[in-house]
Amino acid sequence: MEKSIYDYMSNASRKNNLYFYENNKEEMKMKELKQKLNNEVLNELDELLTLEMASQQYIDSINGITKLTDRLIELEKLEIESVQANETQSLEAEFKQNEIQIERKDRFFKNILTGINVVGGMALMVWGALNTWEFEKEGTIGSKFGTMFMNSFRIK
Repeated sequence: MEKSIYDYMSNASRKNNLYFYENNKEEMKMKELKQKLNNEVLNELDELLTLEMASQQYIDSINGITKLTDRLIELEKLEIESVQANETQSLEAEFKQNEIQIERKDRFFKNILTGINVVGGMALMVWGALNTWEFEKEGTIGSKFGTMFMNSFRIK
C-alpha cells in the first residue's frame, strides 16, 4: 500500500494546509477582481481621451475613474491585511509548534528526573539496610536510627 503525504501529516498541519488552500482561492478571486477593476480603469481612461474637456460626460467619467481607483486602493489594502494576517497566523502556528516541542522535552526530562529520584531513594534505602544488617551480624549498630530501622523489619 502506497502512502501519500497526508499519511505523514498531523491533523494540525492538515488544517493549516486547508486554511492556506482556502486563502489561496480567496487571493485568486481578489487578484481577478483587481485585474478587472484595473482593466475598467484603463478602458475609462481611453474613453476619457475621446471626450471633450469640461463636458458633463468628461466630469462623470472622471468621477467614475476616481471611484474605481478608490476601490482598487481598498482592494490593495485588503490584500495587504490578508497577507499580514496569513503571516501572523503562520508565525503563531510555528510558535505553538515550538512551544509544544519544548513542553514535550520538558515533560520527558521531568519524568526521567522523577524516576532517578525514586530509584535513587530506593537504592539508598536498600544500601542502608544492607549495611545495617552487616553491622548487626557483628553485633554493633552505629546509630539509634539504624537500630529503630532494623527493629521495624523484625518479625515479632
